[in-house]
Amino acid sequence: MSPYNAVPQYSDKVVHVYFCSTEGNLPSLDIPQVTLNGQTYALETEQRAFDPDSLPGVPIKDDHGVVLALVDHNCVVVVADITAADNEAGQKILGHVASEMVKHLDFDIAKLLKGERERMRQDVAAFRTAALKARIREKEEKLKQLHRDAEQAMYTLVDAERNRPILEAEVVQLQALPAKNYAVEWEVRRICELLESGVYEEIQCEEDGSLRARTGPITLSHDGRLFPLGGYEITIGQNGSVRISNLGKHPRAEHPHPHVGTDGRPCLGNIASDVAKMIGRCRIGDVLNLLHAFLLGYNPGNAYERIGRFDPSGEYQDEDENPCDNCEDSSTPFCIAECSTNDGFYTARDCGDHRTDYCYAECQYNGEGCLALSPCDECEHEGTQHCYLECRWNEEWEKFSPCEGCEDETCPDDCPYLERRRSLENARSRTQDGNAVASPAAAS
Repeated sequence: MSPYNAVPQYSDKVVHVYFCSTEGNLPSLDIPQVTLNGQTYALETEQRAFDPDSLPGVPIKDDHGVVLALVDHNCVVVVADITAADNEAGQKILGHVASEMVKHLDFDIAKLLKGERERMRQDVAAFRTAALKARIREKEEKLKQLHRDAEQAMYTLVDAERNRPILEAEVVQLQALPAKNYAVEWEVRRICELLESGVYEEIQCEEDGSLRARTGPITLSHDGRLFPLGGYEITIGQNGSVRISNLGKHPRAEHPHPHVGTDGRPCLGNIASDVAKMIGRCRIGDVLNLLHAFLLGYNPGNAYERIGRFDPSGEYQDEDENPCDNCEDSSTPFCIAECSTNDGFYTARDCGDHRTDYCYAECQYNGEGCLALSPCDECEHEGTQHCYLECRWNEEWEKFSPCEGCEDETCPDDCPYLERRRSLENARSRTQDGNAVASPAAAS
């Protein structure tokens, strides 16, 4: 890895500008102010600078020698974190760097590119060699298995002898492939094209036969709107597996991409067979180009997650998206009684508190937004001693009373509800007396 926290994109055609940020892990220095052309500008506490000694290039300084940026051939590294705050100091630093960097830009990078290409050539060759060795080991193991099978029975021996020359010829052909450098040169040229175009920022061929690539910023276009998805890292395993992860953050989305699962497995659809063939033939540039095109596409018919979830502004309204998906208020009393989006889809029976103690005693919507729900509805104890003497929902006989419909003009002494009736009457009498005493005081 380079000191830029990315592979430097040396080129004789374009200028690359890198901005150091305090969000990284590099040690930073406090710079309270800078002086440019005799004018001093104060910086915010967050606008720190990074140690320029760890970075290559010609320094660009302020009037007092504070290093603000370095120019490394066609790469400009702004070491002062001017993005941490939006103020005049940051704007002046950027303007000063822009005017001074022209003096130090050096597009004579032939030696650098030659070294980079040589390193890349070695990496690609090692990648192809690892893949070929794995294939050779597979064929050699099959060859050994044929020898073992030949010792088991006569018919196995016949089978082995028929397959032996074919497998031996394949092994010889595979062993000879690394000598054909034209394939390596072709892949190096394709990889360089992807890097120079900015489609990819880093492509790394590992010695174990795996591949890791980091894209530039992906912006997806849909319905006349642009959705910045950020950069992605693509990993292709030695066995041909493809995993894709998002290097940015989408707080409203659960998937790294509309067509990538939460486990990083892409839904490649009709390009899956093409991707498999390209990986099997070690066509690195072609498969990376195809996967980049895949990341730029969106099909609302088979997406894991709607594109609206990737809108940082949250303003995009997808007509096919169900606003109730992943809603924290789904099936709550608010959802059923007040939410304007719920057009009869969720009813009182869908409520998570349907016919609970909260529903009967506390819910403000019971009897308004919902049907009037009572714990007595279809109760098997209605009109029993449990209803009149034990039920907490009928403690004061406010719902049902045993005296209603009773034929006795006075309660007999053996009435099971006599004591409870007297207790309730005494309580009501005390309440009425208390109200009568309080009334004159309230009037005065």
